[in-house]
This record gives sequence, structure tokens and C-alpha cells, in this order.
Amino acid sequence: MSARSRELQSPESVLCIQFIIASWPLYSSQTCQATSSDSSGDGSTQNLPSMMVKQVSKLLDSVPSVAVLILLNTLTIKVFKKFGVTVIPPPLFGMFSLFAFLLAIPETAASKVVKFFNPGVTLLNRFLPLFYTPALVVLPLPAIVCVIFASYSSTAFVTTGLQSLAKGGEAELETSAPKTFSPFLERLWAVATAVTFAGAVASPTTLPIFMFSATLFAFIAGNRLSYVLPKAVNNSWHYLMTAFVLVNAMFAVYGAVVGKAQFDLLRAYLMPGAGIFAAPGNIIMYFLAPAIWSFAFGLYGRRKTLFPNWLPIIGGSFWSAFSGVFMIAFFSKLFGASEILRLAVLPRGTAALAVIQAGYIGASTAFVTAATVITGMLGANFGKTILDGLKVKSSCARGVATGGAAFTLGTAALAKDDPSAFPFGALGMALMSTWATLLYTVTPVRNAIMSTAGLTPPGIEQSAQRTVKKAAPAPKKTIAFTAGPDVKVQREM
Repeated sequence: MSARSRELQSPESVLCIQFIIASWPLYSSQTCQATSSDSSGDGSTQNLPSMMVKQVSKLLDSVPSVAVLILLNTLTIKVFKKFGVTVIPPPLFGMFSLFAFLLAIPETAASKVVKFFNPGVTLLNRFLPLFYTPALVVLPLPAIVCVIFASYSSTAFVTTGLQSLAKGGEAELETSAPKTFSPFLERLWAVATAVTFAGAVASPTTLPIFMFSATLFAFIAGNRLSYVLPKAVNNSWHYLMTAFVLVNAMFAVYGAVVGKAQFDLLRAYLMPGAGIFAAPGNIIMYFLAPAIWSFAFGLYGRRKTLFPNWLPIIGGSFWSAFSGVFMIAFFSKLFGASEILRLAVLPRGTAALAVIQAGYIGASTAFVTAATVITGMLGANFGKTILDGLKVKSSCARGVATGGAAFTLGTAALAKDDPSAFPFGALGMALMSTWATLLYTVTPVRNAIMSTAGLTPPGIEQSAQRTVKKAAPAPKKTIAFTAGPDVKVQREM
């Protein structure tokens, strides 16, 4: 077998091919209709090939634009590393830069750019919540739950109040009904998961392929289930929770069969900080960066609504950052979380900026990333219920509150649950994350946040240690020397 053939049959190559296969039935309304008509009996074999050709054609249309977004993100990362830029993560910088570029060029040229990227943006937005699934882990929930409710409610009311002062007011946004995945795609990945499960039992080297298949199946099945469940259930149970339960259940079954602990499987599933092919979860989360870049096109498409509401967006996002960091500090102390967990929940914002904030307070980046994801998960799950219960109607207020309280994952949920609020959520998320990072750069504010959490700021602790060292008397040194042939003298210095 040639080296090229071995490369194509490696688990990493198979995982990439699987993601491409997962994407082709993207335009599910057509696929669902074809599947429904075929189920009657006639023509199923006649329509399926033509349907697959159409879907593959649409997938190929999205490949160039997604590749360009990945290339732009990769180049930005290299430039940032070369010049030591750490203040803002490359994806957020790319989102703002791309948005500014579209505004700067003539509208006819911008329309051509938008048209080129549209297939890729559609693909990335369709699978956006999937890119977070590998990072769902359990952390101390009581403090986070309290802050989510307080942040949602206070930010929504502050934004609504500021919106009444803005000249633009509320504007209706064009929205399209969200689409679910096709039954064919669900069955396809159910079969793929079963086959790869058997393969992983027989040969553990294929375990990454099973994990990848299980994640995609759980995500698609959870999404489809949300369209079947009653509205009351969906208001308190986001479909990513279903995906989370299904993935862990399938991993637990595999672990029971082969005699592996769940913790060991999860460590092999996601390796934070490692390369894209280090683990199946790394491959899935790799597409999060270009997805954030793609938010720029949503902002550009809603620019006529965003600009008149600049005051509530900026003011609401600042309030969300300022109140959020102090509320999480207070509640984490109130519920008696350990010091390492209190440090982990203090940063607020996207995972990349939260890691930067962690550097100012000495928090574990692994725990901070986990806390960010679980906060977004809870916000995506209960945010809509909170805002509906508070009778918040404004799309601007709902979006800014969600972006500020539930970060990227909550914003991603808006694309399905509240599409008119999605652009406000994307901008609110980016601004809130930036505000929170700036707050941590101000020493008095940082010290006040940590004091509220019952923690000693790193600067004060180091200063105290230096003071103690300086105040402590220096130990006396004894020097022995010979005064004569038979006389030794000791002198204390």
C-alpha cells in the first residue's frame, strides 16, 4: 500500500471526510420533501441519485468560502503571534475587520462579496452549536445559574431603557423559519455510529471515528427531536442538552463493553490546546473560529437596524460586563465554591478572551474554558424562558442580554430560537467580552472583583510576600578564620 493510500485511510482523514459527508444534506427542506415522497414506495431509487447530486453540488459551492475564512483566520493567528498581539483573539478581530471592510467598500462590491461567502456562512451557521458540543463539562452550577438569571434580566432592562433614548427605536427584521435536518441524515449517522461502534470495540485505533460519528448523530438527533417535543419542553430543554446526554451515554456504553473509564474516554475525546487532529473533539471545535468570522455577514445584513441602536448595544453590553463580573464574584463566594473554581468562573466572555482574563487573575485556563462553555450551555437552555417570563419583546434587548449572559453558545442558539435577535447577540457578545477584558486590565477594578469573590489579588499577594521578606531579619553569618597556628576565631557578620 502506498504512503498516499495509508494517509487517506488514516483516522484523521476519515474524520475530515465524515464532516464533509455530514454537510451535504444541508438544505434539509428539499431533502425532507424528497424523503417523504419516496416513502410512499414509487421512485425512491430514481429520485435519490438526483437529490444527492444537487446536495453535493451545493456543498461544493460552500467549500471555497469556508476555505477562505479558514485561511484568513490562520494568517491572522500567525501575524498576531509574530507581533505578540494578545489583547483580542483572531476570530473576534476577524469578525470586526470583515464587518468594517464590507462597510468601507461600495455596496455593489459588498454584495458580490456577500454572495461569494453566503454558501459557506450558511453551512457554518447550520452546524454552529455542534462546534461547542465537545467542550460540555460539569462545573459548580448554583452560582452560574444565579448570575445567568441576574445578567439576563438586568441587561435586558438596561438595554430597553437605553433603546428608548435612541432615535432608531425597534425595527422589524426579516427572519426565516429555522430548518431541521432530514430524517435520511439522521438514519445515515445512526448507522454510521453503530458501525463505527462495532469497529472501535474490535480495534481501539478506530475509536476517534466512533466518537466523531456519535457526536454528529447526537447533534442531529437532538435537533430533530426539538421539533417534535412540545413547546413547553423546548423552553426549558435545549437540544444541545439532548446531544450532551446522548454522547455521554454512548461513550458510557462503549466504556462498559471494553472496560474503559468514562474519564479516560473524555480525555481522548478532547485535548484543549492540542492540534486539530489530536482528538475528534478538536476537529469539531476547529470550525468555531471561521464560524465567528462569518458573524460579520450577519452584522452587515442588519446594519440598517444596528446603527440606529448603537447606544443600547454599547451601553447594554458594558452593563452586562460590569455587573456580570461582580455578580459572579459575589455568588461564587456565597455558595462556597473552592478557590480554584471561584477563579475559574470570574472571567466573562468568549473562550478566547476569557483565557486572556484568566491570565490577569492567575486562573486555570482549562477550568475557565469549561466554565465559559457551561455558562453558554445554561444560557442557551434557559435564556429564552427567562426573557419570555420577563416580557422582554425588543429584539435588541433580547440579543444583547443573550450575548452578554450566555456568550457565543447562547448567541448561536438565537439563530434557531430567536433569529431576529441574533445579530444583536453577536455584536453584544463581542462587545461584552471586550469590555470585560478591559475591566480586568484596570488594577483597582480587578482587585475589587477578586475581593468581592473573597480572593487575594495576585499583585497584593506578591507585594505582601516581598514585604515579609524585606522585614524579616537577615540570618547571621559566622566566618571562621585562623589568627595563629593554634588559635581559631569566629566572628558573626
